[in-house]
Amino acid sequence: MTSYQNVILNHEEFVSTVTLNRPQTRNALNTPMLLELADALKQAQAEPQTRVIILNAVGEGFCAGADLTDDIPNKELPGVITERLEREFDPVIEAIAYGAKPVIAAVNGAAAGYGGSIMLACDLAVMADNAYLYSVFTNINLIPDGGMHKFLLDRLGHKRAFAMAAFSQQMNSQECLSAGLCNNVVAANELQQAVLTLAEKLALRAPMAVKRSKNILLHAADHSLRSTMALEAKLQDECFHSYDFVEGVSAFFEKRPANFKGK
Repeated sequence: MTSYQNVILNHEEFVSTVTLNRPQTRNALNTPMLLELADALKQAQAEPQTRVIILNAVGEGFCAGADLTDDIPNKELPGVITERLEREFDPVIEAIAYGAKPVIAAVNGAAAGYGGSIMLACDLAVMADNAYLYSVFTNINLIPDGGMHKFLLDRLGHKRAFAMAAFSQQMNSQECLSAGLCNNVVAANELQQAVLTLAEKLALRAPMAVKRSKNILLHAADHSLRSTMALEAKLQDECFHSYDFVEGVSAFFEKRPANFKGK
């Protein structure tokens, strides 16, 4: 297993856990941490036994966004920030959103700035009752990045998404739950167990079907109904001709839990 300085990666049976580990900065993202995080997520996606990934954080905050103390070479040159976002930041979102395996965010404290984009990119999210989503950007004359405009637009609609961006608004955990930005809110001291229980429950579902539903939802976000139905039909055929379909049907009629193999 790869050893990191700013991230912890663990594999346990069907669940891999990627943990942000810069608690002294509330897990603010600097260059080394970003590169490690993207790599750890890719490793978790590639781990053969893994069916579900938990994205976790050490300390009092999930992620404070970009580390504003980070030294940026040639920062006075036009295009430097564009290149840095595309090279260092966006691979993290891509590893979550485009990876085949579902990712569950365990959110404590602030998911601020790019940390909010990371949370929103995950397939499921459980928030502690002290957690909140914070679009901090216009406070310092920046705009939301990491796909946050799209995440907020898709989930909140134009008016609420614009207000969130323009006024650097916060949404507490209950507001996020009501808006569909997270799946559950639990007491802070119950967060880790709640997320692990959810991950273990998801890991027992048919892995082929879970992966394909994630793929279809991503496709459906910017394709037509007809195109989505065509993809569903194609992938349904793959599921039908699998070992796990036979096992699932047998388990259904035998009134027992299915033992899915992911094949």
